[in-house]
Amino acid sequence: MRTADGGANWRRLVAGDRDHNINTIESHPFTRNLFIGGGNETYTSSYFQFSEDSGRTWKQIPLDTTVGAITALQFLKNSGQGFLAFAVADPARSFFYASDEQGKNWQRYSEVNFLVSGFKGFENGQFYAWGTNNTQTQSYFVYSNDFGKTWTSRPFNTGMDASRLIVSFVSTEIGFISGIVSSSPVVRKTTDGGQTYATVNLPSDIDSASQPIIDFLDDQTGFMISSGIAPNYYPFIDKTTDGGNSWRRTYSPNIPSVNVSNAGFIKKNRNDLVCYIDSSFGPNLIQSSDGGESWSARGEGENSQFGRVTMVSDTVGYTSGGFTNAPRIVLKTTDGGNSWQTVFRSVTGLFRSIYANPNGLVWSVGNQRMAVYSTNGGLDWNVPASFGSIAASSEFRGVAANQSGVVLLAVRVGSTGNISRSTDSGVTWNIAFPINANMTDVKFIDETTAIAVSGLTSATNFSAHGVYLSTDSGANWTQVPSMAGVNLYDIHVLNANTIFVGSGASNSTSPVDSAYISTDRGQSWRKIFEKNAKSTFNTSVLFLDERNGIVSGTSGTWRTSDQGQNWIRELPMSDNSFIGLTSNPSKNKIIGVGGSGTIQMRNWP
Repeated sequence: MRTADGGANWRRLVAGDRDHNINTIESHPFTRNLFIGGGNETYTSSYFQFSEDSGRTWKQIPLDTTVGAITALQFLKNSGQGFLAFAVADPARSFFYASDEQGKNWQRYSEVNFLVSGFKGFENGQFYAWGTNNTQTQSYFVYSNDFGKTWTSRPFNTGMDASRLIVSFVSTEIGFISGIVSSSPVVRKTTDGGQTYATVNLPSDIDSASQPIIDFLDDQTGFMISSGIAPNYYPFIDKTTDGGNSWRRTYSPNIPSVNVSNAGFIKKNRNDLVCYIDSSFGPNLIQSSDGGESWSARGEGENSQFGRVTMVSDTVGYTSGGFTNAPRIVLKTTDGGNSWQTVFRSVTGLFRSIYANPNGLVWSVGNQRMAVYSTNGGLDWNVPASFGSIAASSEFRGVAANQSGVVLLAVRVGSTGNISRSTDSGVTWNIAFPINANMTDVKFIDETTAIAVSGLTSATNFSAHGVYLSTDSGANWTQVPSMAGVNLYDIHVLNANTIFVGSGASNSTSPVDSAYISTDRGQSWRKIFEKNAKSTFNTSVLFLDERNGIVSGTSGTWRTSDQGQNWIRELPMSDNSFIGLTSNPSKNKIIGVGGSGTIQMRNWP
């Protein structure tokens, strides 16, 4: 995620990869390029990418192996040299890699016989690394004076139990190490590079099973994050200004936190700090502008699942979303997707789809029969006074409007659905076309011709899935016979003749992502994309012309330049893929939206 206002707001820019954890993120001190590294939890598959545009697009970085996981990464500020630790589970060992090419290429140069969880390097070549073996029965702390080419042990005794080590070195000799020693939390200080240690005093009211997470600014000033004693399992931040001899509590919210699983600090300078705390309650971001004396909650990013996205000009566009524990929101961009502002917010729930045109009309629709509209580009919002016979439990999955005031809704009601219609810009409504399946999207091809798709529901309703066409602005509908039984989710109208549709979620035990093209206004269809999927989720589709397009599903995000004869995977599977895709009218920029606040953009081609 990325923030441009000190942590007040966050936007998820990396689609991510459900198969891998991102363990480390760093920027190069000279180029400011961003690097992310990680892997799966079993240390058998790695993940390494970099971005040259502040996280908007990412490229893979090859290593000589992918069997493992990147656990730590650091660039030296003065020289720009890069170093990373790569852990492998069987047998337990870690490789160290170095880069003298601003992180573009990496060479393996040393190995240790444990899983490195972190390291700290200095410009003079002194390095420290720490971790455990793969069964977590032994802790390791090692030292190097030649940039990690050779290592010697600096034991940190953890008694009868192994412990992960949390380490904060402020100079080549002075550091603090946190661990669990004989089942109790301990913080120790070294002034000679780990040859000897002195025990640091800890507050008396921290949980005995909670390992303190430490971060020091210098040898005197530092912070400790821990959990309280039952029943007050709250995360604390304590600050010391005397090297750990005494601590003063500067943050103690009334937020339950049975286990603080991870935490850390982002330090702009000694005063401006951002702290993240991940616990069983969930993530929490807080910010301080006075050196950690006081803290205030910051936005952790819109925790929204964005449904669809649309651009009405090269600068103006809209998306909407929400979640069970997040408010319904409509976002607007006025700078081509670089930044987004909330223009509508209401109670928790889901917005599933959005429609907008260049004249300022915006519709956003979702579950619980929720629809809002604006006629002035999101400055003011209205809710239809009545939905007539449309059931209160209806979920609006798609919305479209023409220039004559006709508005169409693709509706899901349990295992059935319908196309609902208004002929007076949303004032009154009627159910125009009920079917025995869920309607999932609807679009106008021109002023009177419309297309809708159906999917989602169980195998007993498969015959009602497929493509439906209307030639009278949605008053009457007919099913396209050749697509009957095809589970569909998304529609992209390229022009009056050429239309694309993407597949929908189903209960299949062998899920696939698929997409189809019609070049005769929806009368006949041809499959142009099919990939084995990781789960049964929806597939979104976008084409900029008849040859160049994007398809996104749980198989990944794929690109074609020959109308689907060949496909190149651009992104691996994300949490929910891109649920919505759009381009600007100039067709030189693509925006994708999805779960966990995902709004990602790339230039085209």
